[in-house]
Amino acid sequence: MAMSLQEREHSSFVIQPATAEEAAKLLQSLEGEAAIVAGGTLLRTHWEAGTAAIPRYMIDLGGLPGITGITNSDSGLMIGAMTPLSVCRASSLIQNAFPLLTEACRSIAAPSIRNLATLGGNIVSAIGDAIPALLVYEAVLCWHDGMQEQRELLADWLRQPRKGRILLRVELPFSYTEEMNSNMKRFTAFHKIGRREAFTPSVVTAAVDGWLDTSTGCWGKFALRLAGAKRQRPGWKRSNSCCRGTRLEQHCFPKCTPKFCMNLSR
Repeated sequence: MAMSLQEREHSSFVIQPATAEEAAKLLQSLEGEAAIVAGGTLLRTHWEAGTAAIPRYMIDLGGLPGITGITNSDSGLMIGAMTPLSVCRASSLIQNAFPLLTEACRSIAAPSIRNLATLGGNIVSAIGDAIPALLVYEAVLCWHDGMQEQRELLADWLRQPRKGRILLRVELPFSYTEEMNSNMKRFTAFHKIGRREAFTPSVVTAAVDGWLDTSTGCWGKFALRLAGAKRQRPGWKRSNSCCRGTRLEQHCFPKCTPKFCMNLSR
């Protein structure tokens, strides 16, 4: 059956590059006319809601090699950008070392969406609920700019996003957990406050990870990251410095709380 004129006006050309280099160069040459498609769940939501126009070209990353899956390296855990959120949630590698990311993936949308949505797409949206957990773990993003691979901290990218690149993987450094020992007890918490409507970004999402030295009653490490639909807070690291070395007592939290609230309200 032939498409109507209206359908033709709203249809897109789908391009399936064979390499990340090709994908990045396509994105750069078609600037303003193309959108990257990973799982496509957030894009579809925007299109159906009328909050974003359907692009003339869609660059499908589904055929790119080496950007799906979870592997160990000497320095950390490598998660391909095209890895579905459901796979991240089920991974024992992530659960054992980076449990906040497991909890974040569990909290995102419904199971059917998590089977399609990717970790890379959640990050590149800049409002994804996985971002606070990844900030806690000092995640590193690996990109391809069409010429070479580039690495940068997620926090740095959130401060100044650069266009025209393809996200290849996320690296979670094991150095984050190196300070742990047999005396340390770990505490994690992930909480999001959202609206009732489906598929809307959370108003506020908080991720907390801390280690308590049971022999001294003092915090060994403490990190809290806040995020919301309008802004991320990538550079805020005072949570660790204001709690580290202090005893787990009620008086240590009031001096931290104003910093948390000030950071959220800016």
